[in-house]
Amino acid sequence: MDKPLILTKENAHNEVAEMTAYHLQDLRILEKMPALCKLNLVGGEVSDLYPLKKCPKLYALNLELTKVDNFSSLQEIKSIQYLKVAGIHNQMIPTISKMTGLKHLQD
Repeated sequence: MDKPLILTKENAHNEVAEMTAYHLQDLRILEKMPALCKLNLVGGEVSDLYPLKKCPKLYALNLELTKVDNFSSLQEIKSIQYLKVAGIHNQMIPTISKMTGLKHLQD
């Protein structure tokens, strides 16, 4: 298993506003990033997207070659407007259909 590589961009208040993570396995790190607006996950494997609920400003989520076991909590995150999914995630269809605030979906 590869060690995660995490790159961040901060806003004017020194809060993490954007994060790109490679090979991330645990999203609990996001619970300490309430100002996060954009998240890119590349090549990891996570069990659930529930920790994203601690990021009320998150509007863009990119999942590239990232295995997610349970997408159901994604529909509860009303702030997400832009979602990009690279890879086959057939189990996402029921969740995406309930995301009424989603303005842009790219696969």
